Amino acid sequence: MRRGWIWIAAGLLGAGCASPPKPARPSDPDLERYAGSALVSFQHGAYGQAEKLYRRALDRARAADDAREIGNNAYNLAACLVALGRNAEARPLLRESRVALEELRKNTAEVILLDAAAARNLGILDAASTLVAEARAQMNRDKDRALWIQAALIEAQVACDRTNAPLALRILDSVSKDLKELNDTLLNGRAAGLYARITWMTGQPATAAAWFDKETECYRKAGRPPQEISPVLLRAAEAWGQAGQARESADRYYRAARSLTGQGRTTEALRCIEPALAAAEKAGASDLMARITALFDEIRRQLAGAGGGGK
Repeated sequence: MRRGWIWIAAGLLGAGCASPPKPARPSDPDLERYAGSALVSFQHGAYGQAEKLYRRALDRARAADDAREIGNNAYNLAACLVALGRNAEARPLLRESRVALEELRKNTAEVILLDAAAARNLGILDAASTLVAEARAQMNRDKDRALWIQAALIEAQVACDRTNAPLALRILDSVSKDLKELNDTLLNGRAAGLYARITWMTGQPATAAAWFDKETECYRKAGRPPQEISPVLLRAAEAWGQAGQARESADRYYRAARSLTGQGRTTEALRCIEPALAAAEKAGASDLMARITALFDEIRRQLAGAGGGGK
C-alpha cells in the first residue's frame, strides 16, 4: 500500500500526493491501518478524525524508532493541524519530520514548504520566505514542477500579506507557463484564488469575482471538501456585490448557504440568507427569491428540529 504524503495549507495549498518509495521491509500492520484510515479521513475533509489516526500512527513509528515512518507520519499529522488552523502545533512536528528524513538523506522540500505555509499563516512572513528559499534549493524546476508552483503560491501570498500586489502578480506570472503545462486542476484553483485576491486588492471587484468563480469550479472538479468551497462562494458573492452585479451576488450567497446547510452548518447558512434576499430583490430576480426563501424555510425547520441549535 502506498501512503502518499498529504499536505494542505488552509486557504492556499490543497492535498497533494508525493508518494515516497515503498519500504524495503514489511510495515507495522497497525501503523499501516492507522495511516491508511487517516488518509481516507483527510481526503474526505474529516481532519479531526485524521489527526487522531495519524497520532496513533506516529506513536507506533516512534515506539519502533522507525525514522522513515516518523518522517512520513509527523508530516501528515502536521498537515492535519494546518488544515485545522493549528499552525503553531504543526511546526514542531514538521521539524521532527525534517530531521528524521534528513537522517535517511531524503529530499525534504515538501516538508519545508508546509512549514513555510504554516509560518505564513501565523504571520511570520520573513521565516516563510526563508523556508521557501530552503525548499527551492532542493528542487529541480522541471522535475518538481508542482512543488515549484506551490512555492510560488506561498511567495505570492506573502507578497499579498505585505500589500505588495505588483510583486504577487509578477510571482504568479512567473509560473503561468508551468501551470498551463502541468494543468493540475487543484493548483489552477489555488492560483485563481490568488489572482482573485490580487485583483480585489487593486480595486477590480468584477475581475476578482470571476476569478473566485474559477477557483470554485476548480475545487469542485478536484473533489475538494465542501468546507473549502463554501468560503470561496462567499467571497465571490461579496465581490459580485461590490461590482454591482446583484443577481450574481444573490446566486453565490444562495449557493454558499446551500453548501453550508449540506454540511450541517445551519447557523452559518442562515447568515447568508439576508444578503442573498437583498441582492435578489435588488436584481428583481423572482426565481432566485423563491429558491432562497425555500432554503430559508428548510434551515428554520432544521434549527427547530435541533431545538434551536446548529453548528
